[in-house]
Amino acid sequence: MIKTMKKSILTTLSVMYAIMSFAQQTIEQSIPTKSIEVVVLESYGNSYCKSSSDNELYIKSQMQVKGKVRGVTVPAERPEFELEYYISSDTLYLKTPQRFSPKIIGISDYSESITNTIEVPRGKKLIIIKAGDIHFDDLQNNLLIQSAQSISLNKLMKANIAELKCTASQSLSLNQEKRAKEFELHGSGNQFLAINATRIQLHIQ
Repeated sequence: MIKTMKKSILTTLSVMYAIMSFAQQTIEQSIPTKSIEVVVLESYGNSYCKSSSDNELYIKSQMQVKGKVRGVTVPAERPEFELEYYISSDTLYLKTPQRFSPKIIGISDYSESITNTIEVPRGKKLIIIKAGDIHFDDLQNNLLIQSAQSISLNKLMKANIAELKCTASQSLSLNQEKRAKEFELHGSGNQFLAINATRIQLHIQ
């Protein structure tokens, strides 16, 4: 009976065995933020974030794929590539799509990479509860990053900073020079920035 069961399983797998490939996808969304004061973000992949003068939050997520699966994936279908968001009171909660990492029976060189472009209206408080790699070319006046793999803050103006607090678990650099894993800067500006990440890169002018 055991031999019969093994034969049945092998037969089923041989029938299901296929070469699978998933298409590249792009999704864009604009969200009105007139009544929003706080944006809470959970971001996956590589993200590029900047502030804007619009009254809408704009986000674009792109998935690039490489390789194929020669076999069976569990689950068989890739989940929908979509943004998740909801509004509660004066707070917008936003979650970007995640990479698909199925269990594979067979041979696979399949991989996904996700890139997000996020434009947050100026004047909103931005809280990032979780992120992969995220790059800032322009900043909100009130930014809190609770957890991220890598943070890059470009074009920070010393004159604009009221308080900057950084804690890196692995490495921190300031203007391409290695620093201690904790860094603080206090000034007379109007930006309040608190950053916690594995790696932090700061560029202050």
